Amino acid sequence: MQSVRPGGSDICGGIVNAPHKVTLRVYNVGFGDCFLLTFHYPVRDRHVLIDFGATGGSESRLLLKIARDISKRCYGKLDAVVATHRHRDHIGGFAGRSGGIIAACQPEVVVQPWTERPDADVSGLPALAFAGEEGLTNLGAVKNLQRMGVRRFYVHHGAESGLESVLPGVTIRVLGPPNFEQSQRIRNQRAQDRGEFWLARHGARNRGGKLFPAARTCSPSRRPPNTRWFLDGLRAIRAGRMQEIVRALDSVLNNTSVILLFEAGGKKLLFPGDAQIENWSYALSRPGAREMLSGVELYKVGHHGSRNATPKTLWKFFERRSGKPVAGRLRTVVSTAADRYGEVPCPTLIETLKAQTDFFSTQDMGNELYEDICIKC
Repeated sequence: MQSVRPGGSDICGGIVNAPHKVTLRVYNVGFGDCFLLTFHYPVRDRHVLIDFGATGGSESRLLLKIARDISKRCYGKLDAVVATHRHRDHIGGFAGRSGGIIAACQPEVVVQPWTERPDADVSGLPALAFAGEEGLTNLGAVKNLQRMGVRRFYVHHGAESGLESVLPGVTIRVLGPPNFEQSQRIRNQRAQDRGEFWLARHGARNRGGKLFPAARTCSPSRRPPNTRWFLDGLRAIRAGRMQEIVRALDSVLNNTSVILLFEAGGKKLLFPGDAQIENWSYALSRPGAREMLSGVELYKVGHHGSRNATPKTLWKFFERRSGKPVAGRLRTVVSTAADRYGEVPCPTLIETLKAQTDFFSTQDMGNELYEDICIKC
């Protein structure tokens, strides 16, 4: 895979109101995603930040360092921010000091999935106000994103991305997630999840009901000493249960991940966040999906290379994959860290990517903070 450092001279295109080159800056966040897309125009560059998060012991220091580089790279002005979904390894950097730096870049547009709209009727999906909000380690990032940007777009399949206004000459298609009117699959999966049962109980509690409405109560200071061990045990159980519920809700968020397909100068770049099969199913079943995806030039590998985020149907649509290193072969980029979450990245998927694409992984970056990849037209 060809890459260039800042100041590279690869040129593509030639249309005045369209970018003549696209540079993808891949940040070395370990297990997480952080990509800065720079569209080079004759007058000025346009910058789109796609996700900003990481997991790890030195996370805050790393994200602060990356935030400063993003600000330097875009000269203190971001045109857009895309937060594909609310997992910490995708939005953790939007909190705290690093989040303050990004907010200071005053993005014109912020794009998030439709489930993040504050007033969204999610009917059981994990929106911001779901019970157990206090258990979210990335709550600061979620709330910061709600305040960030001049305009905010909460998107679903086929919706306007909002990026068109800041990226002239670029076609952007929103392929996911579907909303409930388009597909019930994400709702059905959640109905099988343990978090759904708890949300129903939460609704009853919000109506003001008590488990034992006629029982006498006493203040904490007057509780009999022989009940304290029991109450302490109940608190521990409740805390554990709350964490379990938050984890259960957290595990289904990938199906609400934004999927974006950029096309500039005839080149297509696909960014699916952590979208898994339930998210992909609707887009892949639409008329014209094969034709739309067949010419993808660069694919950001979904969900850090997990086994269920690159559906085989999608893989077969990619006509640029090849067992030989020919010109124009599909480029794949995976941001991941081995041995953190079982078989992520999936060995068989990585082997296939290496064999049939121009493969790039953040695991091969060593101590480098970023790598710039030029997309030629």
